[in-house]
Amino acid sequence: MKAFVHDQSTFENENEHLDKMNERQALKECLSRLRADKISGTAEELSTIFNELYHLFPKEKRWLEATKHVFLADGFSRKSVVFVDSFNNGITDYRTAVSNYEHALEKYGKDLSDPELDFSVDIGYIHYSLGDIYHHGIKDTTSANKHYDVGIAYCSSSLKTLARYKDKIKLYDRLIYMYGWKADLCADDIEEKKNRKTAVQYEESKLKEMSRQLPPEAKEWADAYADLANLQNAAFLLEEAVNNYEKSVSLLLQQSPPDYYRCACHYESISKMYNEQKGDNAAALLYRKKQLEYMVKYREHKLESSLCPTIHYEQAPLGESYEKLADIYIEQRQFESAYKYLMSAKQVYEQISEQINQSLLRLNIDLSPFWTKDLTSFEQKVLSVLCFLSDDDEIDRL
Repeated sequence: MKAFVHDQSTFENENEHLDKMNERQALKECLSRLRADKISGTAEELSTIFNELYHLFPKEKRWLEATKHVFLADGFSRKSVVFVDSFNNGITDYRTAVSNYEHALEKYGKDLSDPELDFSVDIGYIHYSLGDIYHHGIKDTTSANKHYDVGIAYCSSSLKTLARYKDKIKLYDRLIYMYGWKADLCADDIEEKKNRKTAVQYEESKLKEMSRQLPPEAKEWADAYADLANLQNAAFLLEEAVNNYEKSVSLLLQQSPPDYYRCACHYESISKMYNEQKGDNAAALLYRKKQLEYMVKYREHKLESSLCPTIHYEQAPLGESYEKLADIYIEQRQFESAYKYLMSAKQVYEQISEQINQSLLRLNIDLSPFWTKDLTSFEQKVLSVLCFLSDDDEIDRL
């Protein structure tokens, strides 16, 4: 089985936890870890492994067959990136994935009352996966919602029985995703808000669970506060979201090196919230300036830490930051300031275009497919601002 694993640490970590299990529980745990890892192989190799397991553990064959169907479904739905490179020629087959997940549900259901092996979490995760396929793959909203509802029921009830920290965190994440995806599918605004607020509540419960395990300075907190802020943003809880974005920024700046890029992204989110949710352009402008401040620091750090010039896709966010700041000034009809930042954006975009041309001439490498900026639209924006600055003296002053 180890030869099938992409990351050998899958079986080297947490062995103490395995030592506390009986043989059946340890077998199920190893298979769960194998599924969570990025595995590599073909459907034929997968069958060979499970045939050997059937031989070694004949009394466990039914639930082992269910687990095999889950692995096959993961492969056909491309849930394991490394695995599917060699599985089914890398072709997604949602219908076959659904069929395998349904076979797994049928077999797990017959062992649901097993006193040693808790399959309720496995069943909840399968419904999560089926909901994901119907939602994002097959585009069947009714079936997606049905599976999300069943998955939520199994996962929420399992929270009461799980003891291990990592298992609880994973379960919280699944619940948060399902409520978020249900919100995306809602046609009713009231129901959407309800689902988004429930996702927020589960994220808050997840953070409480983390606080029992992690010290305040742990690096995981930067992501956790950002995740909570993103959910609060979607739920129109502006003040709470801003508070948690700021907490994340504070922790990101304490990292070595500081993550200036993500700080900039957080301030961009705050700016958009004030602009779109409150119509508060003054606050939106303030946070756009903070975004630009950290984007400049990000670029400076890249230049200092690299022996090579900053490549174009690392410069692009700086140009976009200048342009988005200009957009707010345009909304406020402060065209002089807008023009100033548009010119800064133009300078960055011209540097990117020049780098693309040089790469093509010197190295015969065409980078243009990776540079998707609509420069024609940008130039039209500049011309529009210039139309408002029709006084030649005023333009000269700029």
